[in-house]
Amino acid sequence: MKQIGLTLVVVTVIALVLGVSTPGVLAATECNGVFTGQTFIGGLDVGPLDTCILNDSVVAGGIHMTGGTLEVCGSMVAGGVHVTGGASVTLGAGLDDGLTCAGNAISGGVKISGVLLFGPGVASVELEGNSINGAVSLDNNNVVEVESNIINGSLECSGNLVPVSNNGFPNTVTGKESGQCAGL
Repeated sequence: MKQIGLTLVVVTVIALVLGVSTPGVLAATECNGVFTGQTFIGGLDVGPLDTCILNDSVVAGGIHMTGGTLEVCGSMVAGGVHVTGGASVTLGAGLDDGLTCAGNAISGGVKISGVLLFGPGVASVELEGNSINGAVSLDNNNVVEVESNIINGSLECSGNLVPVSNNGFPNTVTGKESGQCAGL
């Protein structure tokens, strides 16, 4: 029930934001810095030299990352998260990681590949405490942790250098769990 309410809030906020936006094509914004309580229309781009930290923010148009680092805490993202390289990606993290980064509401799925360094905790890719509507694919990364997420879609992992872990915090997945993520 909590997830349905959160999903309705995400859809409502996005509809309101898009309803008052100016007409025309909305371009993505480069994300390099720390942003709290911000709303981004048209999505965010994280490039190779960028460090993007979002707290309690709204992103309509998704996040696209080709390098750098990304940390998203307590935010709503419509349009998914698509990563094709970088140093680290943190989408929520808990005390087991030495961080307090609230989970997120993400619609549009999550696809992360080519993240090979280490993040603020230990993992190069950390997904914890998120509500994700869409498929999750985590391929060809270094250390990957997937903990306490609600995923309305499939969870697929392959080619990661270290076996994927949930550190004893299982996920709820409505679709198929496969590859290195089977049984998480």
